Amino acid sequence: MAGATLRQAIDERKAADRVVVPPDVGTLLDSLALVGTPTTPSFSDKVVVSVATKLFGFADLALDPGGPEIDVDLTIEGPAASPTGFRIDLKPLDRLTLPDTLRPAVLQNGALAPAGGGRVRVRGALVIRISGT
Repeated sequence: MAGATLRQAIDERKAADRVVVPPDVGTLLDSLALVGTPTTPSFSDKVVVSVATKLFGFADLALDPGGPEIDVDLTIEGPAASPTGFRIDLKPLDRLTLPDTLRPAVLQNGALAPAGGGRVRVRGALVIRISGT
């Protein structure tokens, strides 16, 4: 299953049979290709972006092909023979960029002051959870 998408992994495990996956989530799952070949119902692996994708709307997730691998955990909910749903944890680290209206700032003399140009990037521990039950 190397190169399969997260959507294909979920479909193969029949974990979305009772779940309506919204179109924007489906687009995201279709754009993330697994690096490994998971054989267990639930697994931890890495994904790479195969198609440039924007995520949801509040913030831009820099999902462009050629970027670093993203850690992912897929957990199948319910019994393996008859799953009732799934949970995906994507760990994109510093790939989340906030909207243009939010700018970097520094604390100067007890007040926030602009810290130059550029957009705010969220760094460190960030998990995007997608759950369907």
